[in-house]
Amino acid sequence: MVEFTRRHPEPPELAAYRGANPSAGPADFSSATFHPTKQAVKRALHSDQGGLCAYCESPLGPDAGQIDHVKPKGGPHAHPHLTFVYDNYVHGCCHEPRHCGQKKADRLLHIEPGPAGCNDRFTLSTNGEIDARTDLSRQERHLVRTTRDQLGLNYSALRVEREKWINSSLTLLQTSVADFEAFIADKPFRYILRRLTA
Repeated sequence: MVEFTRRHPEPPELAAYRGANPSAGPADFSSATFHPTKQAVKRALHSDQGGLCAYCESPLGPDAGQIDHVKPKGGPHAHPHLTFVYDNYVHGCCHEPRHCGQKKADRLLHIEPGPAGCNDRFTLSTNGEIDARTDLSRQERHLVRTTRDQLGLNYSALRVEREKWINSSLTLLQTSVADFEAFIADKPFRYILRRLTA
């Protein structure tokens, strides 16, 4: 997952929308009225996240994908009061129902993308699979694996793409560990790839 800090203050368009629409609720998130604000928010998230999907770390264009509510605005775990709160948003993939926000749907995550450390309980194998660290307690491993599975992070296409970057990273690590950070600085999967050196 992308380790990032959301901007503060939030995009001014979002604050202006809330000010002009104080009774707006979850149904208004998909309205034509909110659409221009949604586009501005998406661009801000894209910048905050370094152009990656917050969940799988695949490259994502500024106008592609969707804004996902980390804590869902609807369903059995609804947090409707967070519908228009920037700190509850991430920019994520939306083209594939087998991973990321489309797979997560309205479920709560045990581990959320965010500031440094959200990947600390994950391991990365050389074939691109993500798992829980073996030194965690049984309960902690369960939470890590549940999060991974809720997001479909081991979906075959993602795993294969990660494996390519792992192979490139391992080749570099064998010859020049000092150059690893510079190499992955602008690459897809750069946060989970750091688990190779953990």
